[in-house]
Amino acid sequence: MKTKRHKIGLSACLLLVFLIVSGTSSEASQTPHQATLTLVSNDGNFNRVNVTFTPKWTGNPGPDTQTTVMSGTMELALNVDTSSGTSNLIFLTGAGTVSNTNVRLRRSGTLLRPIGYDISLNGMSGNMNSSGSVRQMNAGTGTFSGLDHRYSVTTGKAEGQVGGGIETVDESFTESRPLIIAQVSH
Repeated sequence: MKTKRHKIGLSACLLLVFLIVSGTSSEASQTPHQATLTLVSNDGNFNRVNVTFTPKWTGNPGPDTQTTVMSGTMELALNVDTSSGTSNLIFLTGAGTVSNTNVRLRRSGTLLRPIGYDISLNGMSGNMNSSGSVRQMNAGTGTFSGLDHRYSVTTGKAEGQVGGGIETVDESFTESRPLIIAQVSH
């Protein structure tokens, strides 16, 4: 009795090995990808940063929070599931430039808290990066927690006054003196 021999090409063997390996674990069916994320400034409640100024001096009128809208691009790494085309892991690399709309933080003094403030943050831009390692992302919606990421404002200026002109605020943000926003709401 004669046995038939079949030749299997190298590509077929690799495909077979890939199917065996990828079928054994959901992690194995994910592949890393780099991408550029474009932030759309008129996209509902997304791409917003709440900036809160909380004065530390005696007699202050309390904190003020304003929202700034982000636009620009961010470079990121995603772990994409090859079977569904979705990702549950994200890492912001710090590349790209994010700009913000201007913010004005102000509170008037009162009889009991007489030292008010009026501070504007203008021309802000910088970059976003992940704090530490790869972070979780909702595979169904593409949303992720901003608490895991840091926004470094490296361009812009804070200007204004405290106490009706008693103290002047005039601070520029640069690469060597950035404003770090450790928690960003996404």
